[in-house]
Amino acid sequence: MSHRAGTDDTIAAQSDDTLATSTGSESGASSRRGSRPSIASSPDYLELRVVDPDHYALVREIARGGMGRIWMARDRRLGRDVALKEVLVDSEAIVRRFEREARITARLQHPSIVGIHEAGVWPSGEPFYVMRLVSGRSLDEAIAATTSFAERLALLPNVLAVADAIAYAHGQRVIHRDLKPRNIVVGEFGETVVIDWGLAKDLGDSSDLETSFASAGTAVGTSGPGETTAGDILGTPSYMPPEQAAGQAVDERADVYAIGAMLYHVLANEPPYRSQSSAEVIAALMVEPPVPVSKRAPAAPTELVAIVERAMAREPAARYRTARELADDLRRFQTGQLVGAHRYSTGQLLRRWIRRHRTAIAAVAAAAIVGIVVGVVALRRIIAAERLVEQQRAEAVASRKDAEALSQFMMRDVENKLVMMGRPDMLDAIASRAVDYYDKRGDDGSDGDRYELAAARNVLGGGFAARGDLANARVQFDKAASLLAGLAVRNPDNVKFHTQWLRVRANLASIAQGPAGEQALRGITADADRLVAAHPRDPDALHVACGNHAHLAALIARRDPKAGLAESARSIELADTLEAVASFDTAEQAMVLKAHRTRGDLLRTAGHDVDGALREYRHAQVVGERATALDVHAPDVLDQVASLHETIGDISFERDDLTGAESEFQAGLAIAERLRKLDSTNNDWYRTQQRLDERIGMVLEARHDYPGALARYETCEGILAELGAASPNDQDLAHDRAILARDVGRMQAAMHQLPDALASLERAAAIEKKLLDADPASSELQSQLYETDELIGTTLAQAPGRARDALPILRDALAIATKLANQADLAATHADLGAALLQVRDLPAARVELHAALELAPHANDPSLAGRVRQDLARAK
Repeated sequence: MSHRAGTDDTIAAQSDDTLATSTGSESGASSRRGSRPSIASSPDYLELRVVDPDHYALVREIARGGMGRIWMARDRRLGRDVALKEVLVDSEAIVRRFEREARITARLQHPSIVGIHEAGVWPSGEPFYVMRLVSGRSLDEAIAATTSFAERLALLPNVLAVADAIAYAHGQRVIHRDLKPRNIVVGEFGETVVIDWGLAKDLGDSSDLETSFASAGTAVGTSGPGETTAGDILGTPSYMPPEQAAGQAVDERADVYAIGAMLYHVLANEPPYRSQSSAEVIAALMVEPPVPVSKRAPAAPTELVAIVERAMAREPAARYRTARELADDLRRFQTGQLVGAHRYSTGQLLRRWIRRHRTAIAAVAAAAIVGIVVGVVALRRIIAAERLVEQQRAEAVASRKDAEALSQFMMRDVENKLVMMGRPDMLDAIASRAVDYYDKRGDDGSDGDRYELAAARNVLGGGFAARGDLANARVQFDKAASLLAGLAVRNPDNVKFHTQWLRVRANLASIAQGPAGEQALRGITADADRLVAAHPRDPDALHVACGNHAHLAALIARRDPKAGLAESARSIELADTLEAVASFDTAEQAMVLKAHRTRGDLLRTAGHDVDGALREYRHAQVVGERATALDVHAPDVLDQVASLHETIGDISFERDDLTGAESEFQAGLAIAERLRKLDSTNNDWYRTQQRLDERIGMVLEARHDYPGALARYETCEGILAELGAASPNDQDLAHDRAILARDVGRMQAAMHQLPDALASLERAAAIEKKLLDADPASSELQSQLYETDELIGTTLAQAPGRARDALPILRDALAIATKLANQADLAATHADLGAALLQVRDLPAARVELHAALELAPHANDPSLAGRVRQDLARAK
């Protein structure tokens, strides 16, 4: 995070949102230091030395991130204020990265790069380093404070100072990789300082540190669009080039792009890309360039626009080769010289020449000047006309190839990344552009073109289907299926065409209603089997056949569980074959996981074979862990693995194996929390986290750890309240909120916190009554309200002097139990109502209720009920 330090506008450096989250094992700091390799340019000491903490007086904390914090401190030895940065997380990867940041930054001796005074470790082993404390504000704050374009243009010298500083760093073979306005401090005395070199890379460092840092990171989506993300994609999406967003290796030209993006921000008063999340910025960045800066800042000089466009060219080869070239062009603009990035017209060149030679021109005849100019213009037009034809022809071919390559990249790599991130909804814009491109081609194109158009229409149809717009989904799927049917007929041996055709047909079947959808899926599955018979080792064929059989098994099981279970056996057979394929990738692993998960669910519900289900779930877990080892940022697979831990934990809980259940729930919760860090906007993952937290509360409650259970339930109720505020019409959320409010009240009652318990239970009842008003025939909601009323009644009966208040509530509960004809509930409520009547000394009425309870006691879920009722009857005589 880039925060201003306090009210005096002091900024030291970025805090540690840029530090990656460790997924490896952790050990003591002292054991790590002896095994680290040399970092940077061969320091004399391979490990940082211990520093006496008394050297620094920590004044106040001025910034904090997930991995570290920055203090304003007093250097007691030299009597000066400094910024002191230290690590909070005991992690091998984080510590190594932190030390690398300190060593790299210390090497960069430039007035516009934050200076390092000292680096070391405290006696307890935690590393730290001390920086120059810079007073001022960040560049984004300086931009935000402007009120006119002229004021923003006055910030150009600050951008030039950044370019000069980065040019110096590039000369030291260091790239920053996270340049953005928040990492630039505009000082009180005109200085410009580049801070936060936490993502810097030494291009001459051949160690494995970069890989280890990436593997310890989180995927894009961890932060907002203006914040740093780490992992496969390092940097800040709004200012990073496309190749960096794609997770590719980058060089100095990535910094060049970022400087161009900062200049864009200065001119336009907003960053090149704006959205609610990093994932959305990445998607937009991958699709197209930003809105031209000339449109957002019409007053911008054409030379500066040209500098921005060249610096931010999508292809690295088209950018300035170095930050030095970019700085030189900015300096030429400031001094009125010709800017290399701009193509000047003859008129522009003439006007510049006239301005520079105004005195001499006055002495030359105007006619001669005009003649010379006309001659030059004529000559240039003749040459330009000949070149234009060739240039336009070459550009047309290149443009078409670039567009097709971009479309294919979007529909392959980006599609996979967004699906893995749990954001398939963001594919709509990509698919729409691809469809528009191929539709506007105006010809039939090649079979490859038709395939790409069909793939785009399939994705577009999926987006409509996800939003419930089945009519438009069917239109897109039908068009895709028509294209692919022709391709399959003309290319009988092309597995790619056939598998895509099967997928589109399966999508059509999935939006069909009733038996028609099942019948269509049966035909598709039979075709998939024939494709596998012809290509028994082809991963695509195995993948689509396995998925269709698993889908068909789940569909059949809705009406015939045993038939669905039998069908799932074929999906496992195909999954086992797919698992043996050498090119087994993350998507294929996910399919095998799904097949075993479906088989496990059917064994548990249809076959009543819990042990068999556990074997399938365990196998699916192993596959999921292998998949995430291949791709540490595969959120959909991680979510499946978290769900498997939840399911296995449920089985353990049902078997009274509380230790085993808690272990599974804790493992699932750790994954859910990791998913939340990947994308905090994904509510599905927030719900997964809530469910696992709730189940841990169930385990604690079963152990009679009521305070621990209460804390878990309250956390879960808070999550659901937050989600409910965003989705007030979500009935499922409201239903679960009522359950958790009741759980909270039950724990509070068990701990004799009766006023709090009653408040929680009444909160649950209010939600349940509102739900019942909307669906009065729901037996599930009636049963839920019965349980809440029963708890309110028994809690009131426990409270001193409140037994009479309990009577109408318990009678309401009794009325619901009578309507539902639930004898177990009737027995319990008659008993509770009799006990409450006994407290208010209404003995005749108490005896009636207690006798009714005794008669129903054999049906009660509580074997001790009959004994308690007999004791109350004895007191009622």
